[in-house]
Amino acid sequence: MAFKETTDEVGIAYTPVPLVSFIVKFVNYLTQKHFGKTLDDEGVVILEPFAGMGTFISLAIENMDPQKLEEKLQRKEIWANEILLLPYMAMVKNVESTIARKTGKHLPFETALWTDSFSLMEKLYEKQSPKLPMIIPEKFKELIDAQLKAKVNVIISNPPWRAGRENENVGRQNVRYRNLRMRIEQTYAKYSKQLGTTNVNSLYDTYIQALRMASDRIEEGVIGFVLNNGWLKGLAGRGVRKALSEEFAEVYVYDLKGDARTRGDRE
Repeated sequence: MAFKETTDEVGIAYTPVPLVSFIVKFVNYLTQKHFGKTLDDEGVVILEPFAGMGTFISLAIENMDPQKLEEKLQRKEIWANEILLLPYMAMVKNVESTIARKTGKHLPFETALWTDSFSLMEKLYEKQSPKLPMIIPEKFKELIDAQLKAKVNVIISNPPWRAGRENENVGRQNVRYRNLRMRIEQTYAKYSKQLGTTNVNSLYDTYIQALRMASDRIEEGVIGFVLNNGWLKGLAGRGVRKALSEEFAEVYVYDLKGDARTRGDRE
């Protein structure tokens, strides 16, 4: 659904359905364990910030009670963002097909947004609403504002990463998000340097930015991400590991011995 140059630029990677299913079910388990609610309960607001073709949201919906799902859609408690147009269009159709299969009704998935989640987060850091061109429909502007105001407490995704490269100084440059980079400098990079790491360039990889964004987006809740294991094994990742241990009550890691650059470990 995207050209190779585009996938290299934004770090698109395919996520196997069984892995997505595991994450969705485990996140559901954790929301029950810590908050006494399941994903389809009222007040559980779900965000998929890098939705692709909608696999995470579709599988989350598959596990919901049909009546609760309808009510959840009406309350706008399921959000999905995608930056690329073709995957966005496919995502909307895929999710709406899943909704129809679950409820027996053709209900629109209105809270799917064609937008850049990182850019939206910049506005949230600044506590501002994005200034969109006059040509943008008013309904889209209202949905953007509604998502920014939503009390998101569950984030599930396979964030983008720089395909084949972790060092942002090699090849195409990552888009710079000023406030997000500042947060990384204040946390992950700061802790890494305190622990003796001098080169922290890899901490500005887009998947690390996504982790920082998600951690800042929720006040209380659960994050379920598919990540390459650079942060888990690398020296610069010391800062990420320290921050996660301080910012979260519990951190669960299921290491599949895989890495987007090394094509996996044969241990």
